[in-house]
Amino acid sequence: FPSSDLYALAVTAIVLLTGREPQELFNESTLSWNWQRWIAVNSRFAQIINQLLSPSPADRYQSAGEVLQALQSLN
Repeated sequence: FPSSDLYALAVTAIVLLTGREPQELFNESTLSWNWQRWIAVNSRFAQIINQLLSPSPADRYQSAGEVLQALQSLN
């Protein structure tokens, strides 16, 4: 599913942005990604990344086009 690929892309992005290993960023107790304490980014960009990382596939962006549109709104 595209939402799964986009999830993986978001994980790759936060690992690259923070310089941390995924194990350091993922909280297994809450099943959440805690990446924002390691790097300061635009709040809207953080919302986009967090939506990509949503535990529920239905809550994620469903296509690359949707992500692109959201990223373009940053300008």
